[in-house]
Amino acid sequence: MNIRKVFIHEEIIPELVKELVNEINEANALLVPVPATPVNKDKWVILDGMHRKKALEELGCNYIPIFNVNYTSYLIGGKKFRVEIGTWCRVLGGEKAELKEIFQVVNELNLNISETTIDEAKKELDSKKAVTAIITSNGQCYLVQGKETRFHENILCLNRQFGEIEKKLNLRGYKYLPKKDRRKAARWLDFNFEKEALKELTAKKGKVLAVLLTPKVLPKEVKEVAMKGNNEPERVFVRKTTKHSVPLRPFNVKTPLPFLAQTRVPEKKLNEKIRLMLKEKTLWVWDKGIKLERFYNEPCSIFSGETEKELMEDIKEVSGVAKILLT
Repeated sequence: MNIRKVFIHEEIIPELVKELVNEINEANALLVPVPATPVNKDKWVILDGMHRKKALEELGCNYIPIFNVNYTSYLIGGKKFRVEIGTWCRVLGGEKAELKEIFQVVNELNLNISETTIDEAKKELDSKKAVTAIITSNGQCYLVQGKETRFHENILCLNRQFGEIEKKLNLRGYKYLPKKDRRKAARWLDFNFEKEALKELTAKKGKVLAVLLTPKVLPKEVKEVAMKGNNEPERVFVRKTTKHSVPLRPFNVKTPLPFLAQTRVPEKKLNEKIRLMLKEKTLWVWDKGIKLERFYNEPCSIFSGETEKELMEDIKEVSGVAKILLT
């Protein structure tokens, strides 16, 4: 796919792009295609892989390999699959983490904060009438809303306001830390889904200070923001806004970098080369998920030229393995 036809819906983190540029250069290939959904024949929205697109651009690529998915449903091998979209929460903790620091940040941004119940807070978030809900380790819940009507019922405005809260928390020391580095950290920040985040809050009292919930984003809003943002990072959602579960995303495709840098070879011819390349491999499918660098709980697939024994040595956890020979 022509890289100029593909649009991002979340902002880019420069440090991650640098890492990916090095990884892609070292492999001389992009290992995993980018899941994208069509808006029309000339415009596609990336669901997961904003940084891969930017890295390819910095490497001078004119093409990007995409995995064509549809929000409604899509067929693979006669079976119907559906993309699920969730949201990321922020989990705050640390030895010196204090709730008053979060309140100070909210006040600095001139936002309204009021105590409420978790159920009421979720209703306000779902109806796009709140920036975030702060749930504390002692069970209290605070709703954060904008003082002006322009913050209401506009998912991008709400989301960018939430981004401002996160930036100010970052400046106060609440920055992302891997779990292994948190034990003695004064303050830290993590990302998780709502259900898992709330479990952390109750299971690790004294370690987790609070969870910040965010408004849910609809598929149509992802497309609208991507199109209006026109690939400008400051006009799209902040990082870690949406979490797309894309069944059967193909791993280990290894699209050669020279293919993606082509300027004279037609797209159709490149696609045929990739098809012939993949035909020499076996497509392995798991119906419930696998653990690679992280756990993917949706059905997954891997293209491989290895034997089953060799492949299984690279995978830490599997469920329901099946082998399909490509024809």
